[in-house]
Amino acid sequence: MKFQTQNKTLDSFSYASLTDMILQILIFFMLTASFVSTSGIKVELPKASTGTPPSDQQTITISVTHDDRIYLDNTEVPIASLRVAIQESIKDYENPIVILNADKDVNLQKAIEIIDIAKTVGCTRYLLATDTQTKVDGNM
Repeated sequence: MKFQTQNKTLDSFSYASLTDMILQILIFFMLTASFVSTSGIKVELPKASTGTPPSDQQTITISVTHDDRIYLDNTEVPIASLRVAIQESIKDYENPIVILNADKDVNLQKAIEIIDIAKTVGCTRYLLATDTQTKVDGNM
């Protein structure tokens, strides 16, 4: 029995494999985009001309909104139980960084109170989150 092979040109193109590849790339980007962590609390940060985000992964974020609501890592916490909540958050960290996202309209005294509470638990490193300031006509 002799099989014959024919070398014919393809008359049509199948988009099925191309569609599968595009779908996999789309899923890849959707999954990797979810790893970017941004705070869901609406806080209008004060402006600064320079700044770099922390590279250390042992951070906790405390956000204070314009109406003095306090959030610890996206969970609302009353000021009375903030000390216990911070203590619970940093129990596995050696030297955590406390990032304070305070709205620009928050009283400085409130921010100092929160830093003092974090100090009583043993936190010694702090960052104040700021937004980048854009220059207009050379003026800040």
